[in-house]
Amino acid sequence: MRTLFTLVLFIVSTVSSVSPLSQGSIVVDVNGTQLTYTDSGAPDSQPYTTIFAVNGMGFNGGIFSKIQTLAPSRQLRIVAVNRRGYAGSTPFSTYEQNVILNGTADQQAEFSRNIGVELLMFMDEFIQDHNISVFNGDKNSAGGVALVAWSIGNMAGLSAIAHIEDVPEATRSRLASRIRSFIMQGT
Repeated sequence: MRTLFTLVLFIVSTVSSVSPLSQGSIVVDVNGTQLTYTDSGAPDSQPYTTIFAVNGMGFNGGIFSKIQTLAPSRQLRIVAVNRRGYAGSTPFSTYEQNVILNGTADQQAEFSRNIGVELLMFMDEFIQDHNISVFNGDKNSAGGVALVAWSIGNMAGLSAIAHIEDVPEATRSRLASRIRSFIMQGT
């Protein structure tokens, strides 16, 4: 019984000491498409690395909440991005759903491009809104951003990398000076 009581006290103290994650959304195009996110917040120490984590299928960005609570103590800021159709992000239109299931190769390529550009525009807006530092090129130092895509979220991550030329020059320049890595996480 004492062991169970100790375990309950540990869980309660751990949960109560976790800082709440901030939430927000960013409009990523002229159509009003938005992506929602949770943010672990900036660590007290500078510089720090920001990680944009993109959810997979069946789970929204909340899947990253446990690591988000640990992030500030590790000189990290983790921004869990909810893909379209998840937790407040703009759902796919009927047309987009049809393209996903039955579209031509050209329609699906355009859909993929749009998903990538939306993610790039999200990252750029977040970088500007939160004054995210540039990456100095030293892999052993903090700073800049990393993109982590999990499971089917890799479609958005790969599309973003493949379509970097399709965003405005100012966006490309900001992203080029900050992106330090792209990590594809499997299932």
